[in-house]
Amino acid sequence: MTRRQLCVTSARRVAISTISRAAEINDAIAPSSSVVSTRSQLLASASVTGSATGGAIKMDCMAFGPAFAERADMAERAMFAARFFLCLAALALSGRAQAMVGPTGDAGGYAAHVVMALAQSGRGAGFCSGAVLAPNVVLTAAHCVASPQATRVHFRDGAGKPVLMEVARVTRHPGFRADAVKARAKSIDLALIETKEPLPASFAPVAIDEASNEVGAAFDVAGFGVARPGVASTSGVLRRARLSLRAPLSHVLLWLSSDDGAGACTGDSGAPVFANGALVGIVAFAQGQTGRGCGGLTQAVRVAPYRAWIEQTIAGWR
Repeated sequence: MTRRQLCVTSARRVAISTISRAAEINDAIAPSSSVVSTRSQLLASASVTGSATGGAIKMDCMAFGPAFAERADMAERAMFAARFFLCLAALALSGRAQAMVGPTGDAGGYAAHVVMALAQSGRGAGFCSGAVLAPNVVLTAAHCVASPQATRVHFRDGAGKPVLMEVARVTRHPGFRADAVKARAKSIDLALIETKEPLPASFAPVAIDEASNEVGAAFDVAGFGVARPGVASTSGVLRRARLSLRAPLSHVLLWLSSDDGAGACTGDSGAPVFANGALVGIVAFAQGQTGRGCGGLTQAVRVAPYRAWIEQTIAGWR
């Protein structure tokens, strides 16, 4: 079965006008951030890469060169920031676009519970969605995160300005396997992010609950992903898709779909799945109705079975 990992997005088709708007980020870095970016660095960092293996496409926002994780040099921090912020320019400053694919609805009721998670690795950078569990804790997909130094939590403030929050800790579930699809192995694609500073009061923790295991049960998925596969300019606005549980039934995963082609897409990895206002799942994979693209299957990890791991991890951070 061909599946798409959703944490990364392409910047190939980003217009110059969108890139130039990245300058606005210079004045919007969170106060706790220690990195500095300039518009010239952003424009100089506009190279991107893409790769395809079989039917599964992975689209890198950009190539970063040497990993940033263990580097403390300010020049390297600035270069990391420049390329990281270019990704934000392509994703978060791209206008009033819809997230998810297919018919979607307003996600305003979930806005207090959803943020974006950005991560950089040796291969590139990308963005995901995530659920707020505590004032400084976000739950997302494990394949969405990197080291704390190379991961950020992103949102827009009350004035609409983009904010990046530095990360203190990142913990993947011990059952996560990055090679799960290739190895056809079980993987618990969950990760917790602790920010250095609390999120603003406009965000609120969401409660965890059990998900129904009855075919046809309705769920809402809310994320910042693209509305059209491969088109970065259609990302960056929180939208909701109403999906239904389908077979096969699982105690680990939720297999979700809709009759009208709605579903998660690039950038919706880590997106929360809601039922009756509670968090019941975290998006991990999606695929199109013919195996490619999006809008066929949305697959999410059930959260309730891993409540003990979540609580123990957070308690260990205190």
